Amino acid sequence: MITSLGLDLGRSNNTVPIVLGGDKWNLRLLHIETLKSISAPAVEEHVNTLYSIYIPDIIVIESNGPGGVFIDYLTKNNSSLPVIGVDTSVPPTDLDGLSLWNDMIINAKELYNIRAAMYWLVRLLFRDRLISLPYEDTELFAQLSGIKWAEHRPTAKIILDTKKGMHSFKSDLGEIESTRSPDKADAFCLAALGYALAYRESHGQAVAVDEIIEPEPGWEGFFDLGRAGII
Repeated sequence: MITSLGLDLGRSNNTVPIVLGGDKWNLRLLHIETLKSISAPAVEEHVNTLYSIYIPDIIVIESNGPGGVFIDYLTKNNSSLPVIGVDTSVPPTDLDGLSLWNDMIINAKELYNIRAAMYWLVRLLFRDRLISLPYEDTELFAQLSGIKWAEHRPTAKIILDTKKGMHSFKSDLGEIESTRSPDKADAFCLAALGYALAYRESHGQAVAVDEIIEPEPGWEGFFDLGRAGII
């Protein structure tokens, strides 16, 4: 089984670790929580505890913002954790020099950046019922289903709507108050990205997950939670 930990250090002083694990892209949510701190020593201690429990093959952290500070802290302290930092603002083909997205998702060039690509990957996994969620986390569901896509006009590529100033998330579950940033959704997608990287590394070959599907006209979100069997 491959296990991945996605870690989001939010600008709202929340840290969300999420652990996904599974075989052959049949993923299961193993752990999710919210820590009320982005203090590097405190987060490192907690991640070390999670590592001892789940032994993730990879830990993915967004290198933009507080995540980058935490990665620098780990580097200076010679941490042995299997951490990679990802700048989610860059194009998918620029993922630390790894030729991943063109193998994993057909037409990755249609996605504006890695953030859009990792969310799109999670959308496909939900659509094909490849993610098992053993218990409900209402805030996670609301954040995932509340995030919208848009067309980046200069390039006509798929981009996510800005998360700046978000106070609540509207979804099939109703309007749910949350943090200004979709911390749980980001951590979830980072964990899925980590699984993709670890899977590719362990198999040493191209991974064909699915092809990009054109959004239906008028569709208001990435995730059809009903079809995914969540609600």
